[in-house]
Amino acid sequence: MKDSAKIILALIVGLTIVGVALIFSQKDSTPSEIDIIKKTMLEEAGDTEEIFTDEIKDTFRKDFIDGCTEDNTSNYTECACLHDEILEDVGFNGFIDLSIKYLSSEELNDKEAKAIVDATYSCM
Repeated sequence: MKDSAKIILALIVGLTIVGVALIFSQKDSTPSEIDIIKKTMLEEAGDTEEIFTDEIKDTFRKDFIDGCTEDNTSNYTECACLHDEILEDVGFNGFIDLSIKYLSSEELNDKEAKAIVDATYSCM
């Protein structure tokens, strides 16, 4: 398998783990229910990222890196870089949305796809 394909596969695995982290408190939820819950929370909070505590953000980052390094095609430093670069490009809410879209097999928008590609080139 080409290195770029391995990187993309590792990123997909990482996003899957991220999705699981999103539902840790909603174990029986489907991605569409999670999306509804998230949107409701954001509306109640005035569409800010303050509803996501540092603990949730740290768990999200850890789970992303764990999933990304799971098949040993990428190391911790590369996966941490991927997380941080994507986060910088789309923000935490955008990263959550990207993960939900992936889990529900929705197409990523141009900004999300560009964030992943740019992060991959920057970090790998």
